[in-house]
Amino acid sequence: MVTIPRSRNVAFGLNAPKCFTEKAAKLANTQPSMQRLYIGATALVTQTALDYGKWTNPYADDNTRKNCATRTFAKMIVTTGSGVLARTAGEWLGRNGLKKGLFKVPEGFENVIEKAYETTEAQKSQLISMGVKLEEIADKTPKQIQHTLTKKKYPAAIGAMAGVAMAVVSVFVADMLFIDPITNWMLDKCPWLNKNKKAKDIDNKQQCEKSSKG
Repeated sequence: MVTIPRSRNVAFGLNAPKCFTEKAAKLANTQPSMQRLYIGATALVTQTALDYGKWTNPYADDNTRKNCATRTFAKMIVTTGSGVLARTAGEWLGRNGLKKGLFKVPEGFENVIEKAYETTEAQKSQLISMGVKLEEIADKTPKQIQHTLTKKKYPAAIGAMAGVAMAVVSVFVADMLFIDPITNWMLDKCPWLNKNKKAKDIDNKQQCEKSSKG
């Protein structure tokens, strides 16, 4: 009988090169603000291309595709910008709030970190992947290492929560304040777009849905 040691980082059947796993670990520890930027940039390119493409949006005419793609582009700019800004503000608040003693890390959060990274070696590896030098933690006790990791993770958690809150707010606010004005500006200023249509004159959402359904 073979006993597999308990671990939350075991990948069965995967033997990836070391360089790949190191890059993947760094990407996994990217701050929420940068994660949102990567996701937003990817969506900006792919979703705009899908709305504009004749193959991906075959039932719409040229003007409808242009308006749909323009509005999608504007929406991705606004939502990505607000998401990155909210997460950055949350991370800043978390870091500076802890440094200045404005608040403390909740005890429950430290318990979460302890369960997620059960051994001191796992906690050290996590800190190193987050940019902490080995010399800085070499002489620390297991409790100190866990506390250091908790303080590193907590600002990111606040940033993620701020991002979720901004996402909820932007659903109701972003369309009215930013997306339509930016769409109108692009339709006016960009010569390759349709100047005869305004975002307020077309129901882009309904047009895009109808064109995709046929």
